[in-house]
Amino acid sequence: MFSIALTVALAACGDGRIDTFAQPQCAPCLPGHACPCSTVEVATEACDGKDLGGKTCVGLGFLGGTLACSKTCEVDTSSCSRAKAPGRDVTPGAFGDLAISADEVAVVTSSRSILTLEVFSRKGLVSTKRTDLPLRVKADGAGGIGELRVVATKDGWVVAGQLYGSTSELRLWHVHADGTWDERGTARGQRPLFFIRAGEALALGGETWAPDSKSVGVTVTTLSADGTPGDSRFLAAPDRRFTGNTASAAFFGGAVHVLSTCNPNQPKSPVRLDGAPLDLFGGLGALAADGAGGQALVVNDGLVRLRFDASGKPTDAPKKVGASLGRVLSAAVVDGVLEAWFLRGSMLTRLRLPNDGPAQTEDLVSGLNFEVLAVQQAHGAAFTLTSSGGSTTLHQFEPAAPRPR
Repeated sequence: MFSIALTVALAACGDGRIDTFAQPQCAPCLPGHACPCSTVEVATEACDGKDLGGKTCVGLGFLGGTLACSKTCEVDTSSCSRAKAPGRDVTPGAFGDLAISADEVAVVTSSRSILTLEVFSRKGLVSTKRTDLPLRVKADGAGGIGELRVVATKDGWVVAGQLYGSTSELRLWHVHADGTWDERGTARGQRPLFFIRAGEALALGGETWAPDSKSVGVTVTTLSADGTPGDSRFLAAPDRRFTGNTASAAFFGGAVHVLSTCNPNQPKSPVRLDGAPLDLFGGLGALAADGAGGQALVVNDGLVRLRFDASGKPTDAPKKVGASLGRVLSAAVVDGVLEAWFLRGSMLTRLRLPNDGPAQTEDLVSGLNFEVLAVQQAHGAAFTLTSSGGSTTLHQFEPAAPRPR
């Protein structure tokens, strides 16, 4: 009876409802007494079509996403969040950033009067050290730290912070592997835009007013491996329309290259590389190194990809690769595939763009009720830093190739 019912139910996979069979179930009883028995409906399928049996991505331990059902009536979690929920709470702060090394991930947060750097093991997100950097803050807030950037070095981490009360300086700290720290001086910029490894050195980009105070550009400062500032260069456009508030940078061809647009709220703003205009308009973009050259994604009325040679010159015309997915958070080339993260409304989406073949998207988290402070991917790992209701949380995402849609 049991085997016949089960066979019939399995044969009905694809009818849009979860099939069940009646399984006898008896309560424990004493010898010589009648045992009360009944039947319970047991599902023979995990799901069927849109009938998921009340299951959700969150219920299965994911951070969010959209659960689906396969053609064989098995639960498909490929569109659920790849985060290892529930994440790890870190020291809260209004501003924050993260960086990834081969074995660890560092989170830096600021609460105006204290700058905190916490280091976690990548496996299990176990806290290994914490460093608090007290700040000399005046009554008017001068001396406090706002927006932050952090980058991994061979001997710890280098932190750059926006210095309140100053319109032209970014403060630098070197946090050693043992948790001790020292200040490394200042670099030009009223707001840190990016912080990247540039060969054996580092490169920090700061949004900077031009000397005539009539336009805004980007000052790129080269730093030694311990964060000591060196030479700097200011990128601006002759028409004074170059602004740095959406700048993204990458190191390729032995140099730091900067992608920027004039206005993130105007899709018809000219896109520039190192201050020189490209044959493209857009509001938001991200730049990534790709071997000896680079690639960029720019959002205008769709999503456009550009390729550059080692000198930063475009190798072909801009190519539309799909519809806009929202605000670009970061981009990197992973195993030869351009991978980018987007925030659209309350949806966090990851895009994979192979050299050949269609774009692939994965909705990682839906229904966001928090702010994404940072997204980083390196060394085969991806992390996000989010803030909500006074809490700051670090999430680790598993690298996984999503299905084409």
